[in-house]
Amino acid sequence: MSVERLDKIISSQSTFSRKDARNLIKDGGVKVNGEVVTSPDAKFDMESDTLSLFDKAFKVKR
Repeated sequence: MSVERLDKIISSQSTFSRKDARNLIKDGGVKVNGEVVTSPDAKFDMESDTLSLFDKAFKVKR
């Protein structure tokens, strides 16, 4: 099981900086398993969770 902080995953696997990723999450632009997440510190399980940005699926590289 590989668990990482949500802001770290988004910034490392996209063009968003860590600061931009944190703001995106706080503004409600990120969903984990279909639920809006507003805490950049939230944990994301790379093996079982799904992620979407702006209501579009975001493929997480494991």
